[in-house]
Amino acid sequence: MDSNLNSNVSNSELKGPVVYIEKKQNVKKTFSEKRTENRKQQTIDSEIRVSLQECDIAEDLRLKLYGLLNSTKSKFRFRSLLGLTSVLDFLDINGYILFDDAYDIYCSFFETCPDKAVFRDTILGHDIGLPICYFTHPTKYKKYICIRSSNIPVEKTLKMLLLDFKLSQEEKADLEIPSETIKSIIGSMETEFDKTCLSVVLGATYSNQKLYSCGINPVLARKQLNKVTEGAHETKNAEIAATDIVKLKLTNDIETLEKKLEHLNKLLTADNRHPATRIADLEEEILEMDKRLNDKKEILSSEQPKYRQRYQQTVKRTANSLMDENRIKKRKLGAGAPEKIDSEDEEFLLNCIEEKATAHGRRHDAVLYLNKTVRKRDFKRIINFKRHQQGKKPIRSDTTAYNRARPSNVRHIQAKLHKGRGLFCCKKPTKSEEKNKIHTKHQRAHIKRAVMHLCQHNPDNVLIHSIDDKAYIKPEASDGLDKFRVFYQQILIQ
Repeated sequence: MDSNLNSNVSNSELKGPVVYIEKKQNVKKTFSEKRTENRKQQTIDSEIRVSLQECDIAEDLRLKLYGLLNSTKSKFRFRSLLGLTSVLDFLDINGYILFDDAYDIYCSFFETCPDKAVFRDTILGHDIGLPICYFTHPTKYKKYICIRSSNIPVEKTLKMLLLDFKLSQEEKADLEIPSETIKSIIGSMETEFDKTCLSVVLGATYSNQKLYSCGINPVLARKQLNKVTEGAHETKNAEIAATDIVKLKLTNDIETLEKKLEHLNKLLTADNRHPATRIADLEEEILEMDKRLNDKKEILSSEQPKYRQRYQQTVKRTANSLMDENRIKKRKLGAGAPEKIDSEDEEFLLNCIEEKATAHGRRHDAVLYLNKTVRKRDFKRIINFKRHQQGKKPIRSDTTAYNRARPSNVRHIQAKLHKGRGLFCCKKPTKSEEKNKIHTKHQRAHIKRAVMHLCQHNPDNVLIHSIDDKAYIKPEASDGLDKFRVFYQQILIQ
């Protein structure tokens, strides 16, 4: 009994594990599990994958694909085999191709394009895949496929190159400037051209993500490369022209000084006798001119560091003046927002002021005055009246019209913002001008007409006569008589 039990137990122990293993081997894997396993076998590095195709000879693989073409009945598989054959022909000629281009060739045999991931898994598979290596470019971030063989392991070379590139990028990362620092550097630059130059340089070295973090649009930064190149070329030409101008000026100055020095030496050695003071003055003038001549010659030769620095500074100043005259590295004159007021509005405002201006006694002054204190809002109202007639939007700012006027003080900061011809200005009226636009100055013609009108029928009528300066106050004037207006009117009526 015991022996039978032991035999049964041993047999059950032996048979148990065997049955379990057979059951596990019979379990079929799902498609996703197979795909995951194949992808793990294909991946060598995060950027490199290798095909599982064992046939690495192009001719043998081509014969295999042609045989499958003749035997298959599936339309999708037939078209897939045609696409893979075309990609293999292209790789056989060029050796490598962009993954997107290979995908376009593959999709040309389908009515609807399959997914890129499906194409990648197909071309790297072990059944109908191609003997290729699939990798990503480290700087362009584009995917390539290249043909490989067992004799030439391309994937090992690519892995070594990518590893060296990553190490170099890590070294650069230690010296990389933070994005906030780059923003502050760009903000500290004065000219727009300098900011553009830095943006172009960063656009050629940084990725798009890094440029956006620095506040730079990568598309605009790369488009402005031609503008920066032209500006640098024009700057170099300006420096060459400035060098020629400085050399020519120094040569002319040396010739002029030599002539003057020769003339002074002749005066000093002349036969006629000069006083001692005159001789001392001539000798002192000759010494000064000789010193100036030697300085000019030293600057032109630029052998000593001190004179070389003076020569370079002169050339730089001349080049900067040439660039300012020709507007190199600056915006075009028509660039920027359109002006809200043009020259026509300025002339219209001038004509309106001239109609109300007191021109008498102002012939010596180009300033146009109104008979009351003119404010900035008065200019704006006149301009808006015209713009309303033309159907344009009114201007909102009083300063927009005021900046077309002549500044009250050219030394003020506000004076730099003024533009236009400065045909008018607003100033406080003088004491001789009243708010009701009537002058108290002596006007012969006006007084003559008034006297003729008042006295032709009644000689007893008179005008008010001033005692201090013997000037007449013309009719309807009220200077000094505002409190006695009734008395003044009674005198004129009587």
